[in-house]
Amino acid sequence: MTLNNINKIGVGIIIMDESLQDNRTVTQVRDELAKAIVEGASIITRVILRELEEAIKKQNIFIQIGMKLGGKRLQDQMAPYIGAVFFLSFIGEEVNGENVGKVLSGLDVEPNSRFLGFVRDIDLSNNVIAYGPVILFLKLNRKEVNVSNMISVVNAMGYKADPATAKHVLEIYEEYANPNSERDENLPEYEVKLMRSTDEAAKMEAMLMTWELDRTLEHNDIDRYIRRGFVPYLTAIGVLVYSGEEISAIGEERFLKYDADMVKAIGIEPDSEMKEFVRSMNYQDSAAFHCIPAIYLLLSLGMEVNVESVKKLLDSVGLNMSIELVGFAYTFYTDHKDIIRN
Repeated sequence: MTLNNINKIGVGIIIMDESLQDNRTVTQVRDELAKAIVEGASIITRVILRELEEAIKKQNIFIQIGMKLGGKRLQDQMAPYIGAVFFLSFIGEEVNGENVGKVLSGLDVEPNSRFLGFVRDIDLSNNVIAYGPVILFLKLNRKEVNVSNMISVVNAMGYKADPATAKHVLEIYEEYANPNSERDENLPEYEVKLMRSTDEAAKMEAMLMTWELDRTLEHNDIDRYIRRGFVPYLTAIGVLVYSGEEISAIGEERFLKYDADMVKAIGIEPDSEMKEFVRSMNYQDSAAFHCIPAIYLLLSLGMEVNVESVKKLLDSVGLNMSIELVGFAYTFYTDHKDIIRN
C-alpha cells in the first residue's frame, strides 16, 4: 500500500482509505459466494464435458455412435469411467488411469482396458479444473477476467500456469455464460444426465459451503473484517477447496500461504491480521465437501449410498476421512436432498 492510499492520523495509527474499503453487507457477501459456488461447479462440468467430447472423437465409430445416439448398454458400461473422471476432477485429484482404477476399486467395478484407454484420451492436464473457479475469484473481487490475471492467480496456487489452458477455459466460460448460446440444445442423453447430476451436486455443495460460510459470518467482528478486505481471503479459500488444496490435504501453513499469495496476485498486499483470522476459523473440516461428489457418483450409478459406501469410495483415492466427518456430510445430504430437487 502506498502513501497515496492511506491517511495518517496521529502517531502510529493508520486508517485505510475509504475508497479501498469493502462496503458489502454480510448478506450480500453470503449471496454472492453461494451463487459463485454453484457457477463454479457448472464451469468445471462444462470443461470436463468439452474434453469428453474431444475424447469421444478419438474413438472408433461404434463408440462414437453409441455415446452420441444413446446406446444404453455402452453408456452404462462407460458410466463408472466417466463418473470417475468427474469425481476426481471435483476433489482436485489428477485424472489418469491409475486414479480412475482406484475409483473403480472403491466402486467394486472390474477395470476394462478399452475404457481405461478412453480415459487416457481425456485431456485434463495442467490443472485445468482450477482455472474455472479462478475466473469467479477474479469476478467476485472486481478484477478483470483475462488470461494474464488467471495465470497470476493459478501460479499463486502453486501450479505452473499455462496460457493456452487459461485461454481455453476462458473461451468455454464465455461461451456458456452467453445467454444467446445454443450450446445446451440437443445434447446427447448421457451429457444431459451428467449435467443434471452435477447440477444437484453443485447445489448441495453450495448449501454445505454456505453452512460453513455462515459459521464464519457469525463471528462477532465479521463486519469489521469485511470492511477491511476479508472477502478476497474468503473467496480464495473457496477456490483452493474446489481445486483439492484444502487444509487437511496440504497442511495449514501451505494453505495459508496459498491463500495470501492469491490475494497478492490480484494486487492486494497480504494482511497478517487476515491470515491469523483465517487460521482462527479452523477450516480443517473443509474436506467434508469431497463427500458430496462421492455421494452423487454412487447415486448416478444406482449404487447403495450410505456412510460406509461413501467412506469406502473416499478411502480408495486416499481421502481417509473420519467416519464422523463422512457421517456429518451424509446427514447433511439426507436433510437437504429434497430441497435441492424442488
